[in-house]
Amino acid sequence: MDKRVPMRTCIGCNACKPRKELIRIVRQRDGVMSADETGRMNGRGAYLCRNRSCFETAVKKKGFCRTFKTVITEEETERLREEVDAIVCEGVSGEAR
Repeated sequence: MDKRVPMRTCIGCNACKPRKELIRIVRQRDGVMSADETGRMNGRGAYLCRNRSCFETAVKKKGFCRTFKTVITEEETERLREEVDAIVCEGVSGEAR
């Protein structure tokens, strides 16, 4: 029997890709947002391609605000940017950001 691959949509570029190819951003009940490398943290999730440009597009188009139905501060955005950069750099060492 064939297993179906879970597909998710990037909030930056709107590309539909297998869940394992994307970075999950989770907003927990206490309102804290973080990059979830395991994909198993509790909370509402949004997905991004593993590149910096999709993160920047999501910020510019207010994708996080729309998905999480909340206002995101500049400090939260910067912290998330650093977390996403760490994942992108560690996962794809030869690709340009």
